[in-house]
Amino acid sequence: MDQRLLLMHQAMLADRPRLEAYERALEDAIPPGGVVADVGAGTLALSLLALRCGAEHVYAVEADPETAQVAARIAEQNDLKGGSPSSRETRAACGCRSRRTSWSRR
Repeated sequence: MDQRLLLMHQAMLADRPRLEAYERALEDAIPPGGVVADVGAGTLALSLLALRCGAEHVYAVEADPETAQVAARIAEQNDLKGGSPSSRETRAACGCRSRRTSWSRR
């Protein structure tokens, strides 16, 4: 991952007030069992918050191939890729544009 991009993600992840504000907004916006599309998902910070706030499925879309690879590893390491239809999950679309992505719920 490019050093500038890595530093940008580190700065955003370290911004606690910002993340707490996002979490409060997601708590208000996501109904229990909801479905969320995280377009420009980056390192999945908001995807993971959406799951914590009650989303059943999060579709994470990231256009940058290197960042998408990092996101896919994060999803895999947190046991969020795949699973049964009733499990909470994040499906990461790696290196694709949001207008060219389609998802189906199983």
